[in-house]
Amino acid sequence: MVAWGMGRAWVCVGVLAVVCSGCGDGDDDDDDSPDAAPADAAPAPADAAPTDGAGPDVRPDAALFVPGPALLLSDGSPSKDEDPFILRTRDGRLHVAWFSERTGNGDIYLRSTSDGANFDAPVQLTSGPAVDFFPALTQSASARIHAVWFRRDTSGARGRIVYSHSDAISTWPISAEVDVTTPTGSASDWTPQIAETASGALVVVFVRDGCWPQPQPCFGLWATRSTTGGATWTPAAQILPTAGQQDHLPSLLASPAGLTLVWNRYDASATLPWLTATTDVALATSTDGVTWTAGTDLTSNDGAAITDVFPALYADHAGALHALWLEASSTAMAVVEQRLGATTPSPISDLPAAGYSHHLVATPTPGRFLAAWVAGSGSALDIQVRVIAR
Repeated sequence: MVAWGMGRAWVCVGVLAVVCSGCGDGDDDDDDSPDAAPADAAPAPADAAPTDGAGPDVRPDAALFVPGPALLLSDGSPSKDEDPFILRTRDGRLHVAWFSERTGNGDIYLRSTSDGANFDAPVQLTSGPAVDFFPALTQSASARIHAVWFRRDTSGARGRIVYSHSDAISTWPISAEVDVTTPTGSASDWTPQIAETASGALVVVFVRDGCWPQPQPCFGLWATRSTTGGATWTPAAQILPTAGQQDHLPSLLASPAGLTLVWNRYDASATLPWLTATTDVALATSTDGVTWTAGTDLTSNDGAAITDVFPALYADHAGALHALWLEASSTAMAVVEQRLGATTPSPISDLPAAGYSHHLVATPTPGRFLAAWVAGSGSALDIQVRVIAR
């Protein structure tokens, strides 16, 4: 049986055992080592994206980002660690943000690297009694780092989208936090993504459950924009219709062509995308974050009882866009990718199918990518990273 995280109850889809989290709390641990631990190392005693906004690369160095074994990034955390996201900044450094329960509730943490082997000590982005999940980051043309996540005041409470920014990625003052959405009534917001348009507007795409707190959700894709550098946000609006279906788990990437969005689309009678074989990967594009093309399916294999889940976008070194996702059936699992415009996905053998929420970002060294994913099962969920060659 394979364990997936994102909740707190075990359920089965065919022979797949899925555990869902999305809750946690963070606190600085005592790990001040600059290195990530090998993935097969013993845990401590108490115990990963688009390149939008990356700008010009630093000089490539073949001695940096050398392919090697997986490293444990969340060492020192005795509980759940999930939701990895990778940002590459203009200086060539890569930053992995994730959610961690290391102090009981759930906060956002971040570690940075210049070579894919040595990582700075964890930086805590959020704190307090609330539960913070699913971080996403982008670097704007001004070089400022922008971050979003979704917050619940307590485990299981209504979710809302929160924004913050930093001019030094190691410092995230609470005073910079802004509520992007303030849902009321039957609305609860999840899983945000952020990118900057060519005109300099920040766009946040997220998922809203319009049936909260009923056990049968009705998730759809919504968006909001800021033309004030994140200080204020437009009223959120649904960007695609959901008749007979639900939309979840978006991944957003900015490129010279505009904004590209992939997400999971599945039957309206199901609850969550990782719990149904009707889940496919869909695609839409926009130039401004307001008007979007109609969603088109990248996958359509429901007849084969295949679940295509946890999609993520990345750009290769030539600028071509790819989508990757976890392809699972009752007999096999694989991490696959498909270049946008192509018709057939292919497996990524260097990434473990036993993990989930895989993210991939091109490093400054041509042909080398940093990957991050969730590994483990039950309450022992960790973030692993690895440099791979492609």
